[in-house]
Amino acid sequence: MTRRPAPPARAALLSAYAAICVIWGTTFLAIKVAQRWLPPFTLSGVQTTTSGLLMLAWLRARGTPWPSALALRRGFVGGMFFMLLSNGAIFYGIGRVPSGLAALLVGSIPVFSVLLEWALGWIVPGRGIVAGLVCATVGLAWLVAPGAGGAVDPVGVGCCLLGSLMWVLGGLYLKRRPAPGPALQSPALQNILGGAMALTTGALLGEWSRVSGAAFGPATAGALAYLMGMGSILAFSLYTWLVTTWSPSRVASYAFINPVVALFVGWALGGETVTPRTVAAAAIIVAGVALITLSPAAGSGDD
Repeated sequence: MTRRPAPPARAALLSAYAAICVIWGTTFLAIKVAQRWLPPFTLSGVQTTTSGLLMLAWLRARGTPWPSALALRRGFVGGMFFMLLSNGAIFYGIGRVPSGLAALLVGSIPVFSVLLEWALGWIVPGRGIVAGLVCATVGLAWLVAPGAGGAVDPVGVGCCLLGSLMWVLGGLYLKRRPAPGPALQSPALQNILGGAMALTTGALLGEWSRVSGAAFGPATAGALAYLMGMGSILAFSLYTWLVTTWSPSRVASYAFINPVVALFVGWALGGETVTPRTVAAAAIIVAGVALITLSPAAGSGDD
């Protein structure tokens, strides 16, 4: 009789979760810097395709067989959702709205995730999760309110929201149809195939003619390297593992932490001001995330 593998330890799940919260929170600044050099879809394509090829090369060097046809199909669909539709739209939106507002809008990911899982009958959110969503949403709104001056670009807002919804759909797809093969193979294929789609989209939109060679330098190259190594290879690999072993709505709650991380990175590296109100709002967000992450959801199967 074949024994089922033991479920991942809660400490491992929470450690991976904390890593994606911090890493993806810092990528807002890196995206802003890298877009001085590369337009949004081209940036997403270069970042993810290069990262995926490095991951696949490492797997091949360790003797891993070439991916199966099923793994390629799952990688194509996942890459389309994550790298083309989600990253492409969010990167485009970040170029049109303030980074704090972009972080707030991407914070809609847990809301989309819970609502879609609930609509599909996969979970029944408990009172703790509902309270956490309300708490974190209030904290996020308070967080960006002091800097929300002037008119807001509706196209940028729409792109950030659309990209957030596409990210959730990709996560739900992988939850129900995990790709076969070693752990790193799925994110590698999604990066390569989705990145190729993003590069093609960038070419069709005329982005390649807008690449700014004059903006290339240590800052933009370093930002791109950070997006590839930490954002695509490490954090996305952890996310792909988490979303197939934990409730997607809980994994998606990382998006509530991202604006807080982005804010403090801006303070430390960009000279932005952090007020007592900002600290209070961050505390409310963290409390909301704790409720979402630690509260049970009927039917989630991850407790």
